[in-house]
Amino acid sequence: MEFKGRISMVEKHELTRKELYDLVWKKPIIQLSKEFGLSDVGLAKICKKHNIPKPERGYWAKLEHGKPTRKTPLPDESDNDQIVIGISAILGKNIRPLSHSQQIKEKRKMYPICENLRGCHPLIHEIKNSVWRENYRYPTLSYPDGIEKKRIMVSKTTKDRALRFLNSLFHYLEARGHEIKMYQQKHDYYDRKDKSPNIIIRDQEVEFIIREKMTQYEKQRKHDWESKYSYKASGKLTFEIDSYCATRTIWSDGAKYRLEEYLYDIILHLLMTARKKNEIDRKAWHEEELRVENEKRRIEEGIHKQKELKKIQRLETDARNWRKSREIREYLKASESLIYEQHGGYDKGSEYDLWLKWANNYADHLDPLKCRNI
Repeated sequence: MEFKGRISMVEKHELTRKELYDLVWKKPIIQLSKEFGLSDVGLAKICKKHNIPKPERGYWAKLEHGKPTRKTPLPDESDNDQIVIGISAILGKNIRPLSHSQQIKEKRKMYPICENLRGCHPLIHEIKNSVWRENYRYPTLSYPDGIEKKRIMVSKTTKDRALRFLNSLFHYLEARGHEIKMYQQKHDYYDRKDKSPNIIIRDQEVEFIIREKMTQYEKQRKHDWESKYSYKASGKLTFEIDSYCATRTIWSDGAKYRLEEYLYDIILHLLMTARKKNEIDRKAWHEEELRVENEKRRIEEGIHKQKELKKIQRLETDARNWRKSREIREYLKASESLIYEQHGGYDKGSEYDLWLKWANNYADHLDPLKCRNI
């Protein structure tokens, strides 16, 4: 939080654990937190972090009515770490939070807009020196030729102001280590390529749009087929973050504040948008990795299942062939016994002898225990 008083910022001072412990037990934490320029929750977190006990609920009411109270001793008093905390009221300074309008003014002091385009950013120089063409729908607006139409569209009166705003934005972002690049984008309908200036933050492209708002007014129509309304430039600029990840997307000139007043917020939301896009990309990459792993596992399980099925089919086939070979051998044995009973035997080389050898060979061929090693 920002403060005002005899100093513009809250001074930082160091306290020992014992000093903070004495202050916490000297007055209620709600009062003490205001003197520190903190919330009561924030001060309580500092106490918890440094293992400083606080008065229990009802302690100050009991003390006020003269009832007995118990003061929790400071554990491990030998540990006297230095605690850095913002203190101003303790030093006798009158502090109160800045109002919303004062906060905006302070932020603008941090990020002033350039007064002219001398020594401007190379991309701003390129855009400035481009041929500016009128928009066919809104003739009072123009856009730089070769730049994607939806990106920059302003009137002649706001052109310089819009470029100065973009120039300041680009310089502040590059000072933070980010990039501003111009990309070639092929037009959907014509065989030409339009340039698109993009902001690169943490390897993420963040697209933006700066336009002038239009004012609608009713006009006299010469023909019935003509539009009832016409549009003219309002002189009010609008900046938009063209991303589904942005928590806030549009800033505009208003009755109280101009677009330049919001430069700090715009930079902050550009950084937040890039961070969110990174998080979404990481999540998508993780989900894709899981999908690939699941697909690989599914394929491996399918291959394993097919191998198991083939083994089962082979086993069942072998069992059937083994039973069939046993039945054939038993049949051949019974047939040979019958020949001996009826004819007393058979001659070698006879038709029956040849058939018997063939049948035994076929039984051996069917028998998995003989036709292959197990």
